[in-house]
Amino acid sequence: MISKSILEELRREKEKKTDEPQRDELITLWAGCAPADSPAELRNYIEMIYGCSGQIVCPVGDASLRLYRGELLFLGPGSRQAAYEADTDSAAVSFFIAPEFFSQILSLRNDTRSALHLFLTGCLYGQGAGPGYLYFQTSGSTQIRNLAENLLLTLLHPSPNCQKIAQMTLSLLFLELFEYSDVFSHDRREHLISQVSHYIDDNYTTATLSGAARLLNYDISILSREIRRQTGKTFTELLQKKRMVQASTLLRTTALTVDEVSRAVGYENISYFHRLFRASFGMTPRQYRAAGA
Repeated sequence: MISKSILEELRREKEKKTDEPQRDELITLWAGCAPADSPAELRNYIEMIYGCSGQIVCPVGDASLRLYRGELLFLGPGSRQAAYEADTDSAAVSFFIAPEFFSQILSLRNDTRSALHLFLTGCLYGQGAGPGYLYFQTSGSTQIRNLAENLLLTLLHPSPNCQKIAQMTLSLLFLELFEYSDVFSHDRREHLISQVSHYIDDNYTTATLSGAARLLNYDISILSREIRRQTGKTFTELLQKKRMVQASTLLRTTALTVDEVSRAVGYENISYFHRLFRASFGMTPRQYRAAGA
């Protein structure tokens, strides 16, 4: 556990340090609790706040997140506009991470749909509605806690190879976080429809709302409401649209019978498939094929 004496040591070191971070410092440790405490040259960095002891309250946009010991909060550049609050028994520390470090991290993983990957690409390349925050409830993970605290100690007592060790430690931490599912993101809902669309595209013959909820780690009723809120359609309607588009493609480009097309897109009930197709295209599947639409 990181003691308050270590944090006090960090604060004293930072008070003595007046020079700017070196260009090769991809990871900078900072003990100040307010955004204004940090140097201006760090404002474009991604901030990672680690809860060292007790609990802190961190205002982010319109939200106030309660961060406990062992938990991690990632903030996009400029996301935190107010100081976080901590009582006398609580403490946290910030790591400012240069954008170029994450190009190395993203190359380690091909999972473009993970919450962490979406957050990082959103911060680095401006994808999505905004960087926001990513909150990992990792208090129960000894491995993640050990890596975060080793990172803190490495940067607190710098050696000639301090940055290399810190980058290796942080890389291991990120590999652990890529696998971690207990995460809440301010932007999670912004990416939700993209994730649902990917799921439907990959599994349209067998896709279900419950299957999507399991995959995306959502409560099924919350997922259903959020899909309706963002798209104005139900999950079933989105799935039907995908199946109808796929059916029309098969009718145009293959010699499959209508019954075979129906089964190929996930409908065993041929009559039901006919009704949906007519409702979507204003004609029967055979008429659609004959028209060469």
